[in-house]
Amino acid sequence: MYGLLEVDGVRLAVPLDVLREVVPWPAAVDPLPVDAPGLLGAVDVRGDVVPLLDLGRALGRPDGGPQGRTGPARVVAILVHEGGLLGLAVDAVRGVADVPDDGLQAVEPAGLVLRAAFELPEDGSVTSVLDVAALVATTGVLLTGERGLHADRTVPGGPEPDPAGTGTPRATEVRPLIRVRCGEHQLCLPAVEIHAVLPALHPRPSALDGPLCRGVCTYRGVDVPVADLASLLGLAADDDAATSPGVLLRLGDGFVALAVSQVIDIEPLDLATVLPVPAGTIRHPERYLGLLPHTDHGQLLVLRTENLRADADLLGMAALNNPAAGAAGAAPTGAQAGVAAGTAAGDRGAPARGDIRPDDRAYLTYAIGPEGATTEVAT
Repeated sequence: MYGLLEVDGVRLAVPLDVLREVVPWPAAVDPLPVDAPGLLGAVDVRGDVVPLLDLGRALGRPDGGPQGRTGPARVVAILVHEGGLLGLAVDAVRGVADVPDDGLQAVEPAGLVLRAAFELPEDGSVTSVLDVAALVATTGVLLTGERGLHADRTVPGGPEPDPAGTGTPRATEVRPLIRVRCGEHQLCLPAVEIHAVLPALHPRPSALDGPLCRGVCTYRGVDVPVADLASLLGLAADDDAATSPGVLLRLGDGFVALAVSQVIDIEPLDLATVLPVPAGTIRHPERYLGLLPHTDHGQLLVLRTENLRADADLLGMAALNNPAAGAAGAAPTGAQAGVAAGTAAGDRGAPARGDIRPDDRAYLTYAIGPEGATTEVAT
């Protein structure tokens, strides 16, 4: 499993167990009395002093770029390597990818900071795997050790020190979670369940618009329905829909973009500490795994992504991904490919499964309980 980072339009991947978290661009970057290619200085991440490396410059890319080399438009990916911390200045985090070992292609010659490459299954784009050890050795940047909250953190699922002195270490279930905000509520979703983070959705009107659907946005040449996560959860909606960011969720062969007020960061949190949601305190309690106590941010609501994936409205929206206007080269989703194949087969004789043909007749559609019927109307 790999976390996907983007720098100047180039997509890079790091193993998910190396990616500790992703934080917004800091208010200040303090200088360090050392010099290394691409080293910007150091940042404070909840008490951890972390050296910050401009990944684009470390890879030999020119200064500048579409979003500039520094500033609030960027984010910082915090990596853990041999017990030390390193921050990478990147343009965006683009979700995660599950790639088997046989799907990786080695990069030659040896000595580069890229050790492999793979194609993303959904769009065929090439992604390079970053060799963190080689990056550290090549740039000569110094790593800092973890302290405070993260100093005693063990591997996900491993034992945790026994603060109560009971003699039995407490089992942990540390997982990277994406923290988002919907109005006044902070929510968490498992990072491995999110296909991509979209900085700004800019939804356009569509025939699907309603209380749940805000319209459609374009993702890699495909129009994807935008669902308002606050409305889905029964929370107060955010009025600033035009500039809302979102997270992309895959459902079956299609996608749905979940609009939120803010995508805050990615942070490893212990799901073993999740508490039940008190009865009667929130609508749709079945959509939540529970409440997660956080030292800095109070109680976080952790969503059940399996509940979202089973939602009939979201499944219906995901089935309606269509090529965006002018995106003739966009790869069709599975549903679109099935329709295209059915139409081609239907050109020879009787209509085939999935065939779509023009029909100028008028129909009256009505519902009778669980059944449905159509009646042709003479015109």
